[in-house]
Amino acid sequence: ALRYATEHHNNSGQNDTLVGWIHLSNGNLKAAEELFHSVLSKPQAESRELQAVLGQVKLLEHQMDFVRATNMLSTTIVLHSWFVPALAEKAKMLMKQGDWTQAVDLAARAIEADHYSIDGLRVLVFSQLVHKLSLIHISEPTRLLSISYAVFCLK
Repeated sequence: ALRYATEHHNNSGQNDTLVGWIHLSNGNLKAAEELFHSVLSKPQAESRELQAVLGQVKLLEHQMDFVRATNMLSTTIVLHSWFVPALAEKAKMLMKQGDWTQAVDLAARAIEADHYSIDGLRVLVFSQLVHKLSLIHISEPTRLLSISYAVFCLK
């Protein structure tokens, strides 16, 4: 199936987006970047190809380029206000940049739009956990275990 999708590019870019996600999940970032770039370089692609945009955002996250990822998500939210996963993803990016206030606000917006937004709930729970942990003295042995578990849950 991967060989077929790779050899038979389609006009809308769905095959390239799928193959890009496969490469991204296998850690082949260069191939994924080329495929997402080819899909998103088409006219009006950012407004139509949500999966490619999310793939590019995930790629930027792997590259630790949170600012560019946040900017892409901002554009996506403006173009597709109904697309709740963009709100939750942007909340996670803001959290990774240390902007907790905006992250919590966006997570709350995601949950307001979709009461079952798991990623929105994860951001809110993680922010509460970090707040509670900041009240615990750093030398307490339970702190490291709790932080490790919190980071695991966020991924």
